Amino acid sequence: MQRAASESEVRRIVADINDRIREAIRTPLSGPPLNLVPFDVEHVVQEWRAQRSS
Repeated sequence: MQRAASESEVRRIVADINDRIREAIRTPLSGPPLNLVPFDVEHVVQEWRAQRSS
C-alpha cells in the first residue's frame, strides 16, 4: 500500500482485495476455514495518510 500514489488508488486496491476475500469466503473449500475478514477501507486509508506524512 505504501507505493500507492493517491488515496483513490489505495481505495481501489483495498476494494479489489476485499472483493477477492468475499469471493473466497463464499466459495466452499475443503480443508480448514480461511479466517479472512475484509479490510476496513477507512482504516487502511488513514494508515496510508499517516505513513505519507511522516
